[in-house]
Amino acid sequence: MENEKFHILAIIYDLDFITRVRNAFALEAGVGLYVCRSAEEAKLLLRGIGIYAERTHYPLPRLILLDTMTPGGASHKLLEYLCHNPEFPNVPVVLLAADPDQPGLQELLDHGANGLVVKRDSSGELLAIVRSIRAMEHVSPVTRIVPTAE
Repeated sequence: MENEKFHILAIIYDLDFITRVRNAFALEAGVGLYVCRSAEEAKLLLRGIGIYAERTHYPLPRLILLDTMTPGGASHKLLEYLCHNPEFPNVPVVLLAADPDQPGLQELLDHGANGLVVKRDSSGELLAIVRSIRAMEHVSPVTRIVPTAE
C-alpha cells in the first residue's frame, strides 16, 4: 500500500541533481519520493492543496530533503513555515549542500534543520545516504538525528 512507504519530500531546484536523486531512490524499495522545485510547491503538498489534496496519493512526508541552493531564500522560508506550523513539528528536515562550508548553513541548522548531507556526484553515494536515513525510520522523530555524510 502506498501509505506504508517511507515518504520523502525533496525540494530541489537543480534539474541534474533531481535526476540523480530520482535515479537513486528508484533503486530503494519502500520509498516514495516527491520532488518539488520551489518552497511554494512544497507548501501546497504539505497542506494538501490542489493536486495534492488526495492524501492517499500524496501523504505527508516522514522526511524532508531541502536543497540549500534553491533561489530566493526558499530554504529559510520553508524552515520558518515548518517551525511555525504545529502540523509538522516532528518531520525532520535534512539540508542538501554542495559545500559543507557554504555560508548560511549554520543559520539554517539553528532555525530548525535537523541535519546536513553533502551532495555527492554518484548515485551510489546518494543511495548510501538514503539508506542511512531510512535505517533511522523507527527512531522516534523527536529524538531522530541524521548523520552528516563525510
